[in-house]
Amino acid sequence: MKKIIIIGCPGSGKTYFAKELAEILNKKVFHMDNLYWNKDRTHISRDELVGIIDEIMEQSDWIIDGNYISTIEQRIKGADTIFYFDYSTEDCLEGIKSRVGVKRDDIPWIESELDADFEKFVLDFRKETAPQIDKLLKAYRDKKINRFICRGNKEKYIMELKENLGNMNTTTHIMRLNNRPFQLIYSGNKTIELRLFDEKRQLIEAGDIIKFINTADENNTLLVEVVELHIYKDFIELYNNLPLLKCGYTEQDIDSADPKHMEKYYSQEQQSKYGVVGIEIKVVGK
Repeated sequence: MKKIIIIGCPGSGKTYFAKELAEILNKKVFHMDNLYWNKDRTHISRDELVGIIDEIMEQSDWIIDGNYISTIEQRIKGADTIFYFDYSTEDCLEGIKSRVGVKRDDIPWIESELDADFEKFVLDFRKETAPQIDKLLKAYRDKKINRFICRGNKEKYIMELKENLGNMNTTTHIMRLNNRPFQLIYSGNKTIELRLFDEKRQLIEAGDIIKFINTADENNTLLVEVVELHIYKDFIELYNNLPLLKCGYTEQDIDSADPKHMEKYYSQEQQSKYGVVGIEIKVVGK
């Protein structure tokens, strides 16, 4: 969860959620209203807005809050995670009325009264805008999509996220990975990482967190939880006991799997001295 967009009807609490999420995940949040509007209530052109969004999406991680249907597909394409606030019209009307006269972070002025056109947009949102969003979400169903239909859904998500991150406040180990094994773990096709059981790996316990850094792009990281450690005297014994399709081999190369391949990284002398380990893992943060 590195590139996040938050969409849905105005008044549903997207901005507050964006700030909560940004604080929990330590990410920078961008509000579409602030990007588009100037303090004097003039606005930039669509082309300028597209350019600004492109620049933001080039960053390694971000949160973008807001609809703007003309650029929403641009943001959906670049995101890995989507939060869709699909609240009732009544909830959203209550939300936009409650913020009149309140200073907000997502817009560069204070609304002194409820704008009639804006109120109509909210009233028509489920009929006019929501079908367009639903169509796009179906087209990009490969993204991680979280749909909240009421405020209770959002509160439960925040509570569980804090709890999960709290559980991750255990020992965290840093390991570097080449791009191919990194991508295999990312996709769920590799769930056992093979290493020498040296002094560094002997510090790892089940329940610990490993932060993998992709050597091809050091801004690309992956958090996994250690499920179990499988310790053997050498890679010959490991290869005879662990399912190699979980260790980074595929159906295409499984027939050529050979423990001698690991001598490229760890010599026989090192294996004899330390032993080896298969670190069984599950992804907890992308």
